[in-house]
Amino acid sequence: MRGLMNHPAATRAPNLRRAYFESRFGQLHCRTAFPSTGGFDELTPLLALHDAPGTGAELALLLPLLGRDRSVYLPDLPGCGQSDGPLATVTVGEYGAGIADMLRGLRLREVDVLGVGVGAAIAIEVALQMGQGVRRLVLARPSLSASGQSAPPAARADGSHLLAEWQSSLVLAASPDLELQTREFGARLSAGASSHWPRVALASWSVASRAAPLTAPVLVLESATPSPPTKALLPMARVESFPSAGIFSPAALERNVRSLTEFLDR
Repeated sequence: MRGLMNHPAATRAPNLRRAYFESRFGQLHCRTAFPSTGGFDELTPLLALHDAPGTGAELALLLPLLGRDRSVYLPDLPGCGQSDGPLATVTVGEYGAGIADMLRGLRLREVDVLGVGVGAAIAIEVALQMGQGVRRLVLARPSLSASGQSAPPAARADGSHLLAEWQSSLVLAASPDLELQTREFGARLSAGASSHWPRVALASWSVASRAAPLTAPVLVLESATPSPPTKALLPMARVESFPSAGIFSPAALERNVRSLTEFLDR
């Protein structure tokens, strides 16, 4: 890595904060990390978008690792976690526009974007709307079509639907800490049905038409047996496969963060 990795302050822990930023849907709750150098020789800021349903906490392990030499923004998607959201289902493009509102408010001249799962489709929309403002794009275990998507479990009086939600959240969890996962599971549930709407929006979204105009370099981090094959959907992308199911779980974290930073820091 270049930049701050050669600077003594690169070994210092970043400053971790939470903030709210404005969007067309209201306020977006955002976890952030900022280098302790106060802006000296920082690398390009990184925006990371989580899968849905879920919250930004699923990617929180990235903050202390990547925030040493760049600013990192990890918002809850509109209608997810503690973020305000639309009053009804909207398109993937509108989710991207909401995130782009946040970036424009931050007045960032250039940003790299990481999207996980459904967040990858939204990341593509952010890149299209921000144009040259998005330098590089990383799509991790991307969900780019409605094919194979399951509907959220309907609420039941006996609470059995909560077990299905909990088991789903364990698959996405970035940390093995069950106490932490329990707290974040509450935040996921508090958003209600709107936390599933980004996934619903995939039904009217086409990666073939939306990804074609992309000009930013694209890296895809995908499971060893993606379905459908990501390379067919994104022929311009560089694809790296990994054996672990959890893209940024503790078991896969070191390898995938290394691939991520090698791509971003060129």
